[in-house]
Amino acid sequence: MNSLRQRLTRDVLAISALLLGGSLAALYFAARAELVEQFDAALQAKALALSAVIGEGEGRINLNLAVNFLHTSADGRAQDFFELWDTLVEIMIVVVIIGLLAAMAVPAFQKVRATAQDKSVFSNLRQLGAGANQIFLEQGVSSVASTTLVGTNSSQYVKTFGTVAGESYTATILQGTPITASGIAGQRTVTYTGL
Repeated sequence: MNSLRQRLTRDVLAISALLLGGSLAALYFAARAELVEQFDAALQAKALALSAVIGEGEGRINLNLAVNFLHTSADGRAQDFFELWDTLVEIMIVVVIIGLLAAMAVPAFQKVRATAQDKSVFSNLRQLGAGANQIFLEQGVSSVASTTLVGTNSSQYVKTFGTVAGESYTATILQGTPITASGIAGQRTVTYTGL
């Protein structure tokens, strides 16, 4: 069940990353179409400016100041196109990397959280077992209710503890039988056999 939840989480993250990548690609292509149109207009303006600079004289073509017109247009749109292009590509790469890192980190985080919950529940079971053993020795009984063990009274052996992940503990503890906590996060069971 745990691996199914991890696979579903990983699949949802992968689909989300694909949808985000797809929407960024759509945004990129829309912006690219607009910028290509602006770039074409700027290129046409450069060609007109270049033709105005080029002149014929003495049977030769003179290219005066043509280099200055090729680098930028009068309003600088050609360079804006390439700067925006670089920015869009960088943003897309960053989003994809973040999506991949999240897809790898979430299952690892869930595994660490489950392990921490199991250890905390095991600690509670060990306290119940120690308290039950004490009652078995002092009172000579072979079973004890968990409610008798846990509380803040001086006659109770285990200090009150809350549930870690919605688990339920064995109601009656029998001498020589394991104590279990079931329903940890709705799916796991931990057993303590130290009685």
